[in-house]
Amino acid sequence: RSVMRFIFLFIFAAISWSFAEPKAFDSLEFISPEKFQNKVIRHDRVKRICEDSTVAPNLHDFAYAAYLYYGEKWDAAYKAYDSLRGKDTLLDQSILIRMARTRLYDGELKKVNKTLDLGKRMEKDPEWQQQASRIRMETFLANKKNRPKKKADSLESFLKKYPQGPESDEFRYRRAVLLENAKKWNLAQKAYLRVLSDYSEFGDSAFIAIRRIRETHPSDESIGEKITYANRICFKGMNKECLTLIDSIFILDSLKAP
Repeated sequence: RSVMRFIFLFIFAAISWSFAEPKAFDSLEFISPEKFQNKVIRHDRVKRICEDSTVAPNLHDFAYAAYLYYGEKWDAAYKAYDSLRGKDTLLDQSILIRMARTRLYDGELKKVNKTLDLGKRMEKDPEWQQQASRIRMETFLANKKNRPKKKADSLESFLKKYPQGPESDEFRYRRAVLLENAKKWNLAQKAYLRVLSDYSEFGDSAFIAIRRIRETHPSDESIGEKITYANRICFKGMNKECLTLIDSIFILDSLKAP
């Protein structure tokens, strides 16, 4: 009972800190910061290096390959990076990853694995394994022949292997979307709740999706799931709905009490 009392106090505090009126749930995660960095900042930076006649030839060659990559000249970037392989063995791993990504972004999905196979001597390197696995995962997701549920299952396997990877937040959200597309409503809601509990940049979209599923395909929810959702509702300033959820949590808890 003390645990439930703590939960109540926590959620009540959320009501007190929130604004009186509900706020908009607009999210900016679909404006990719990475793409902005590539197209604007990084592209301009390497362009200046390419135009600098005082830089060393090797640096110029690497900068030019990056210039093509950030400018989304995929085929030319692939060839430029391919010509750099072996010039600096410490950079070969990054070069092959770039080469594989150019194939992926250019839609040449069948050539992605062939490119990654060029790195066989690095197969025992954990960092290479994770980066290569991520690109293979992204290639699998990009293949329109693969059904949403199959893609979601593959993402689940990847996340079990790399739960704290730099792509984990994005992949968890994409898995939830795929489960919803596959009409696996209960699984999708649980997946969105996981995204919500992580407080990632995908939280607002996950919150909207949960509301949509709860309204159109309601199902039984555990106390933990209700608490996760109620926490966000209360912080959003949706006080009436917040109090209703708190009541339902206490009712559900009382029914399970010995």
